[in-house]
Amino acid sequence: MSGSPARRGATAPLPRWLCWLLGGVAGLVVLLLAALIGFRDNIYRELVEPTLPFQVAEPPPRPDWSDASAWAARPQGRADGAVAVFYVHPTTAYDGPRLGWNADPADPRSRERLDTLALPNHAAPFAAAGPLWIPHYRQAVLFAMIASREDTRDALGLAYGDVAAAFDAFTAARPPGAPFILAGTGQGGLHVVRLLQEKLAGTPQAAALVAAYVIDQPVPLDQLAPGGPLAWLPLCDGPQAVRCLVTFTEVDRGDGLGARLWRDRGLGWSAAQGYGRLGERPFGCVNPLNGGAGPDAPASANSGAVTASGLERGLEPPLLPGESGASCEAGLLLVDPDRQPALRPRRTDFGARYITPRFNLFYQALAEDARTRSRAFAAASP
Repeated sequence: MSGSPARRGATAPLPRWLCWLLGGVAGLVVLLLAALIGFRDNIYRELVEPTLPFQVAEPPPRPDWSDASAWAARPQGRADGAVAVFYVHPTTAYDGPRLGWNADPADPRSRERLDTLALPNHAAPFAAAGPLWIPHYRQAVLFAMIASREDTRDALGLAYGDVAAAFDAFTAARPPGAPFILAGTGQGGLHVVRLLQEKLAGTPQAAALVAAYVIDQPVPLDQLAPGGPLAWLPLCDGPQAVRCLVTFTEVDRGDGLGARLWRDRGLGWSAAQGYGRLGERPFGCVNPLNGGAGPDAPASANSGAVTASGLERGLEPPLLPGESGASCEAGLLLVDPDRQPALRPRRTDFGARYITPRFNLFYQALAEDARTRSRAFAAASP
């Protein structure tokens, strides 16, 4: 046969109007996905906001720090005069609609993040200096750290009240004048800033402070200047310096949005102003890779980053040396973004800029820093 008819089962072309419709739907889906990714941090803030005002929410029961169960870590037996570390953990309570403004320390999700993420990555380095004292406290939920209004200030105030009471219990359990390190990360760093001003400034106990570590919580330089509430605590200017402050807030080099967020949404505290936005005030910065001896340090000076999430307590995490250098610039600690994936924030996750990191770029550097300052303090003591 010379002229073959159309093959059976051949698909007829789609009508033009249907092609346009499908193309429009596909384009809309792409735009929605792009908007979701671009505005994921703002969307996340809305999702984690508590539903009830602080004034009508029922706070969880207050821990009793005379009981060992009120501590995530506390040394066994009689306290002696060796250096001890009072560490205030970062935010591990994210779900404001479920938890309210302050989380119950017994909340299983928050406790799991504390045990598997915050402690092995961020508290453990300081154990190189001495036994850790880490109180459970009714932490303010994550929304309180990324918003600024009366509810957030009240929630942070309640959390600080717990930390202050735990610090009093820590002090009472140790010999008068025994040396100690005060350290905190994220929300914990904010509470440490207030402890330094309310519990230590102008007191004899300040003489026993080996050093304070305020990490990923900016400390404005005007607080450290003459006449400021922390004028008595200078920035550490070398690894042997004691009775000084190590503070840094890390941002990936080139991450302009991350740098702006610290200034737009970062919170500070002072007796004169209470909790408030940090704004454009210059921040203090001590490079953890050289103990403050200079603003810059290469990756070769980094003796070990870790990704220790889920590590069993008591085990040492494998060190990843040379993963990132660091530079203090404009009050922020800029770090190298080109590092292995396990040591990077998960930018595609909701709230990745706000939640506690699952890694620590300066784990070994902080361990060596705390140990060195403790030895220098002991050598200088009569």
